[in-house]
Amino acid sequence: MKFLILCSVICFLGFTVQAQELPIMGSLADIGNRSKVYIIADAVHSKAMRKEIEKQKTLKIVSDPKGAEFFIEYKILDQKDGVTGMNLTIETGQVDVYFSNANRKTIAWQESSSNSMKYPSIVLIKRFLKEFKRARSE
Repeated sequence: MKFLILCSVICFLGFTVQAQELPIMGSLADIGNRSKVYIIADAVHSKAMRKEIEKQKTLKIVSDPKGAEFFIEYKILDQKDGVTGMNLTIETGQVDVYFSNANRKTIAWQESSSNSMKYPSIVLIKRFLKEFKRARSE
C-alpha cells in the first residue's frame, strides 16, 4: 500500500514539474508594443526572414538575444528531396513567435507550411508580418 502511495506521489510531482515547463499559448495581442526581435534560424532562412522583416519599420532586429523583447524561431520539420518529376526539394517548416515571461515561454503565434518553390520561412514570415500589422492596428 505504501508503495502505491509513493508511486502516486512521484507520478504527480513529475507531471506537475513537466506541466510548468510547457509553453503557454497566447496571441499576437500578447506581444503588445514590443518591437525588438531576435531571429533564431539557420543562416539561409535567417537571411531570408531578415530581408522580409527589414522591409517594414515596426520591428527592429537585434543581434543579441539579451536585447530582444521577443523571438522569431524557424525550424525545419521535414525535408524531402526529389519528390516530384522536376526533382524539387519540398520543405516543411514552422515559425514560432514567442517571448519569455517569468521564465516561462509564451507562444504568441505559430504556423507551419510546406513549399518547393520558396523557402517556407519566407511564406511564414510574410503571414506573420501581415497578421502582426493587423493585430497592432486593432
